[in-house]
Amino acid sequence: MIELVLAAVLGGVVTVVAERILKKRGLLTYSVEHSTVGAAGEDPVFGRVEVSWNGNPLSNLFVSTVELVNASLSDFEGIEVRVFSRDAILLTEKTGIEGTTRVLEWTEEYQAKLHTAGGPAAQHQIDLHSSQRDYHVPTLNRGQTARFSYLTTSAQGASPSLWLDVVHPGVKLKYRVKLNLAFGVAQPVAGIVGLLIGVALLLLAAQFIQPGWILVSAAFGYGLVAQLPGAMAVHAWRRARALVGD
Repeated sequence: MIELVLAAVLGGVVTVVAERILKKRGLLTYSVEHSTVGAAGEDPVFGRVEVSWNGNPLSNLFVSTVELVNASLSDFEGIEVRVFSRDAILLTEKTGIEGTTRVLEWTEEYQAKLHTAGGPAAQHQIDLHSSQRDYHVPTLNRGQTARFSYLTTSAQGASPSLWLDVVHPGVKLKYRVKLNLAFGVAQPVAGIVGLLIGVALLLLAAQFIQPGWILVSAAFGYGLVAQLPGAMAVHAWRRARALVGD
């Protein structure tokens, strides 16, 4: 009787979880990373350091990369993405979708705003191009990443700030700090999942393994590689979730 009750409860939980996964709102996440190329300055010991871009002197120069990830169970088409900054100047750019050769194009509306009809660009057009770029992303499949890289400079001397804006039906955009990876999974996630797996194995092994020093040695050895089974479990969960999403 108890087994039947437990089976019914487990079945209900699985059903609820599956429904929540299938009905999960589309989620796009993005992260921003800046790498310093150079900074101008003058030091009594090291001397003068100068930074320039296409012959134009700058106080600093960065490579700024924005990664947009489709973290949902759905594929999306026709996404319009805006990259903008309030404290930096966007210079040259390189864009693309990971795993493809596609270069992302500006939206028609954005191109129209920058159109000069053969004459010199107006100041408002220069300001727009320096602070904002609007792109049309034709497709972004589940798990896929769109990458936007720029040379940037900050007049304030500090690291620049870049932001993303996406308006698309049924899609939520969320900023996430980019974390170091362990076997393709964020290290904190792999570590926590690996720890939980280790605790479960330890409780199970304690029922059969004697003496205690063997159990302690096994637990210590597992702790050294806990991120690996944690990452494997996360990858397995992602594959199962993708199958449910299909």
